[in-house]
Order: sequence, then C-alpha cells, then structure tokens
Amino acid sequence: MYVPNDNKFLRKNTVFLLIICFILILIILSGLVAHIGGMAFLICEFTYGRCSELSTLSKYCNCRVTEKEKTKEEKKNFILFKPEEKKQKQEYEKRTILITSLPRSGSSFLGEIFNRQKDVFYFYEPLQPLNALSQLISSYNYEKQAVTLLSNFFVCNFEGYQDYFNFLSYPELSNPHFRLMSRVLSMQPFCAKRVLPNSTAEEYTKYCVNINVKLLRKSCNTKSIYVIKELLHRLPSDISKIQFSSYISLIRDPRAIVWSMKKNKWVDNKGYFASTEYEAIEKVCHIFRNNYFSMLNSNRLNKLVILRYEDLVKYPKTTVKDLFQATKTFFYRNIDDTVEWVNVNTHGKSETGSSSFSVLMKNASYSLNSWRENLSFDSVLEIQNKCGDVMQLLGYVLYTSSKDLRDFSKTSVVRVIPLKNIFK
Repeated sequence: MYVPNDNKFLRKNTVFLLIICFILILIILSGLVAHIGGMAFLICEFTYGRCSELSTLSKYCNCRVTEKEKTKEEKKNFILFKPEEKKQKQEYEKRTILITSLPRSGSSFLGEIFNRQKDVFYFYEPLQPLNALSQLISSYNYEKQAVTLLSNFFVCNFEGYQDYFNFLSYPELSNPHFRLMSRVLSMQPFCAKRVLPNSTAEEYTKYCVNINVKLLRKSCNTKSIYVIKELLHRLPSDISKIQFSSYISLIRDPRAIVWSMKKNKWVDNKGYFASTEYEAIEKVCHIFRNNYFSMLNSNRLNKLVILRYEDLVKYPKTTVKDLFQATKTFFYRNIDDTVEWVNVNTHGKSETGSSSFSVLMKNASYSLNSWRENLSFDSVLEIQNKCGDVMQLLGYVLYTSSKDLRDFSKTSVVRVIPLKNIFK
C-alpha cells in the first residue's frame, strides 16, 4: 500500500495557501486605496472646492495645499460674461477664438497666454497691413477685405495671400514686430530658430525667411485651436459673417487707456492714435461705448466672453482658469505653467515692459494705479463725462474729487453683477 510523504504534501499545500492569501491581501489593499482616494476627493471638494480629478492621496494633498492658499476673492469668478455651460461633453477640436480690445488694454498680454500654448495657431493683429493699405489707396474696400481675411485665416485658407505675407516678411515694408509676436511665424520652419519680438533687425533677417503660404497652410492644419487678436478700431463694422467659436472682449478702464497712450507717445502732434489728448478721449470713449452696446445687441451672446484687464492681473489663477473654461479650450486642465507666467509678468519688480508693445515683466500695482497718480483730474472728469455711464455698469468707480482720485486705499474697480443678467 502507498503511503504519501506527509512533509512533501504539507509543503505543497502551504505554498498554495500562501499564494491565495497574497492575492486576497492585494485585492483588499487595492480596494482600500481606492476608497481612501475617493474619500480624499470628497474631502477636498467639500472643504476647498473641486480643483482637479483626484485618484490618489498624494494628489489630494497637492490639491489641498493649492486650494487652501486661495483667498476668498481668488475663488470668485472674474469673467463678467461667458456662454451658458451645456451639459453635453465639451469638444476641443478646431476651436476658433477672436480677441478684441481698445489699444493699450493689455490685449497683447492676453493674446500671449494663448500664443504660449503648443496646440494654438496665433495671429497677432493681421488687419494691420490692410489698414495701412487702405490709408494709401482711397478706393480700397477695407470692410470687405477685412471680413474675408479673418474668415479665411480661421480655416487655414491662405490661397491668394502670398503678397500679403511677402509684405509681412520684409522689415523694409512692415515692422517685424507684427510677425514675431506670433510664435508659429517666428520659429521653424519659417525661422531657423525662435526669434523674439524684441530682436534686432539683423537677427530677424539672419534667421527668418519669407513666409510661404503652402507651408503655412500645412503648419496651420497641424493645430486644433486658432486665435486671432485684433484691435477694435481695425475690426470691420459687421463681423456677423465671420465664424468663430468664442469672442473675447477685453475691457480696461478708459482713464487708464488714455494715460497709457499719453505715456507711450500715442498722443501728440504725430500720434499713432490721436494728435491731442482731447481727441484721444473722444475716440476712446466712442469706441468703448459702441463696443459695449454692440455686445448688448449681439445675436451671438452664446459665444461672447467679457473680461476685465484689472481682474486678469489681480486674480490671475481664477481668471485664467475661467477663461479657458469659458472658451472651451483644454488648457485649464493643467494651468500651473500659464498661471506662473502670468504671475511673473504682472507681479514683477519693473514698472513696465521693455517697450510699448511688450508683454514682459510688469508690476500689477503700478499698471493698475499709475493713471490715478499721473492723469490730470480735468482729464479724468472729461472721460467720466463722455463714457461714465458704461464705466459704472462695468464696475469702474467714478471720482468727484481729486483727493479721492489720489487716495490709493480706495479701489477704482468693484465687483459687478454678471453681465449676463444685464443682457437678459
């Protein structure tokens, strides 16, 4: 009769039992981790507000530190008006965004936020060459050509625009600034290396070549988001034929705009914008008011996003995140790098950038308050007289005495009822 080896039998069964126990322990631990991660998400969301999708305790800790540092003001929404959120899943493919503002309103800075993103094809003030041409040729149909250009550029259609890009490429004809402010036009394959907007003419001609429209179309089609930044006084009067996903209207205190124009010599005998301060005030307030009422009567409010420059520089994190959400772009999922760049360029030590077109380091406090120290009280009253009604609707404080104007302990900007309530 066969008698099994008891020791050998026990060893086999022990190994088998240990394997089963190890598997059970792994299952229990994975369930526990998932449970803790879920609890961490709920704790963070309940205590600090939802900040990101969390699946591990370490992410919860990072979220907690980030959110806890926020002030109550930072948690507010600083987009004055944005499209109503839809419950359907957001689509991020092929977004087209038009950014507009008055000059000296921070639109170059806002545009650079998008320009820095890898999946964006950004055009900086593409109507400038057409505007210059219209001043030379009286019969030039600027309105029609401007609408056609913006419509074509949004869909990467550059056929028939080789002469336009020849003009844009030669420094003898066009200031390189207008090309170099667009990242995609200032790097490969159009420049041997990245050429910055403040580069010398020698650097520009050494490293950059003429823009070929066929190559430009190929480059454009590799992107999924197209952004055009343009100044309000260059926009055609009727933009209803231009198709875009979002329309960002950047606004700034008209008193700050006039002071910035004076400081940067846009207002003088040969001024870029106006020949006298009074003329500048007239033009700024005229455009400021017209822009507001055109937005009020727009039939495309679902595409409109209204943003104050003052909120962007005072509350960068919340404003940038809200901006990306409102335009249905994907950058808000990972905005840390963008917010850091905004912080550096609004809370630096220098008072202004390196030039009147600069998007480099600036001091936010100086940027927001310098007009209150330097603009004459008579000019302030003149501006308030011409567009004070709209200024108040947008949250800008009106001053009745020079003492209050120079008192920096009193804010010049207040929170307002979201404009979607006004529009309704």
